Amino acid sequence: MDFSQRFETASNLGLEVPDEGNTNLATTSLMLNLDSQTRTQDFSLSFGGLFREGDIPTGAGAETGFVEPQAALSFTQEGANAEFKLDAKFRQTDIAFDIPLSDFVDATGIVVIPPDFDNLSGTGKRNNFSFDTSLETGKNSTVGFLFEAGVSDLSYENTSSSSLVDNTRTNFDATMFLRPSETLTGRTELHYDLFDDQDTLDTERETWSTLFGLESEISSGTMVDISLGYEEVITDRNTGKTTESGLIGGLGIDHELANGSVFGDFTLSRNQDGQRYTVNVGREIELPRGSLRGSVGTTSLEGNSYDFVFNALFVHQLPQGAINLSADRQVSTDDNDNERIASSLDFGYDHSINNISSVGLDIKFGLVESTSTASEVERYDITASYNRELTRDWSMVSGVSYRTRDSSSVGFADSTSVFFTLDRSFDLIKR
Repeated sequence: MDFSQRFETASNLGLEVPDEGNTNLATTSLMLNLDSQTRTQDFSLSFGGLFREGDIPTGAGAETGFVEPQAALSFTQEGANAEFKLDAKFRQTDIAFDIPLSDFVDATGIVVIPPDFDNLSGTGKRNNFSFDTSLETGKNSTVGFLFEAGVSDLSYENTSSSSLVDNTRTNFDATMFLRPSETLTGRTELHYDLFDDQDTLDTERETWSTLFGLESEISSGTMVDISLGYEEVITDRNTGKTTESGLIGGLGIDHELANGSVFGDFTLSRNQDGQRYTVNVGREIELPRGSLRGSVGTTSLEGNSYDFVFNALFVHQLPQGAINLSADRQVSTDDNDNERIASSLDFGYDHSINNISSVGLDIKFGLVESTSTASEVERYDITASYNRELTRDWSMVSGVSYRTRDSSSVGFADSTSVFFTLDRSFDLIKR
């Protein structure tokens, strides 16, 4: 079980324009965790939520009591030549408290800007659900198969923003592998994706594709991956139906070096607006006290304009602490068929005072650039903290946080908060 008790006083906690006033909160977080591991099986289940009470400004729209439930389930079964995986997650968040950027950090440590980032303001609830499963057979055989299926759903309740609309995505994938030798792997991929957006146009988009690929070690430490396929995107709206189809594929090269690798790739992808060309080159370095992986490139839709993209992750261990830095800039096509440029930056510094205490600084930045139909939104979350282990089971975190939200359509809002947190993790059942 994970237990956390947080006391916080803040100005304009929801980053509203105009300023909504001061908030004083006591928030109790409870998470129950069940884990089981054997030689061939891994199972984990967690669920919980928040108990929130306090003095909230009139009209802020935030709820007290039991709020923001969440649950996660993970199961893996491995055999001698096969593997089955299942992952399911659900989380509800309160938009009125302005969802922190830390909620959007992925497994690699990079802040990934979600599609609804520029509209997450006002009041209401955000429900995020995902379910993914896969079955791989013939992992060590000449012929193998991988079957994947998943569904993700993003829905909202009682929102004040009309731009937040429910959407669901369902996907099915089947891949056959052919391994004639240890250095050569061929594959055939079939993919189906259905996107349903409850917008005013009742958008429904089907994507079908087939792809043939070949991965080969052409020399010692040099891998080449080449693929070519065909994709069809059918968009059905109450204004009519459109179809976009054509070639997809790519070419990637990865060469191992003494202290890491150098890599590059060219990707030919497709969406409802046409064909996208993307070129990236990168370097991965193993450092004496950490690691660095980064890539830079350019992307263009139908060759109309070229946008700069990059991705970087840096980790460095200090004699008395650590530095973590990640940066990301990606270009995509949004649900309204417009170019979307999203950037993020995450900097973390931790300094150990002694064996039981430390100080930390965390700076997160997110940006969605303006388009013909969307406003520019810029976010900063800055937190300075003092951390201390009180006993073997209890720890304490205190600090100050400063956050901003600047929207070209709404205006600038900021919030300053002071917090104190007690944490404890303990086992209810041991075996």
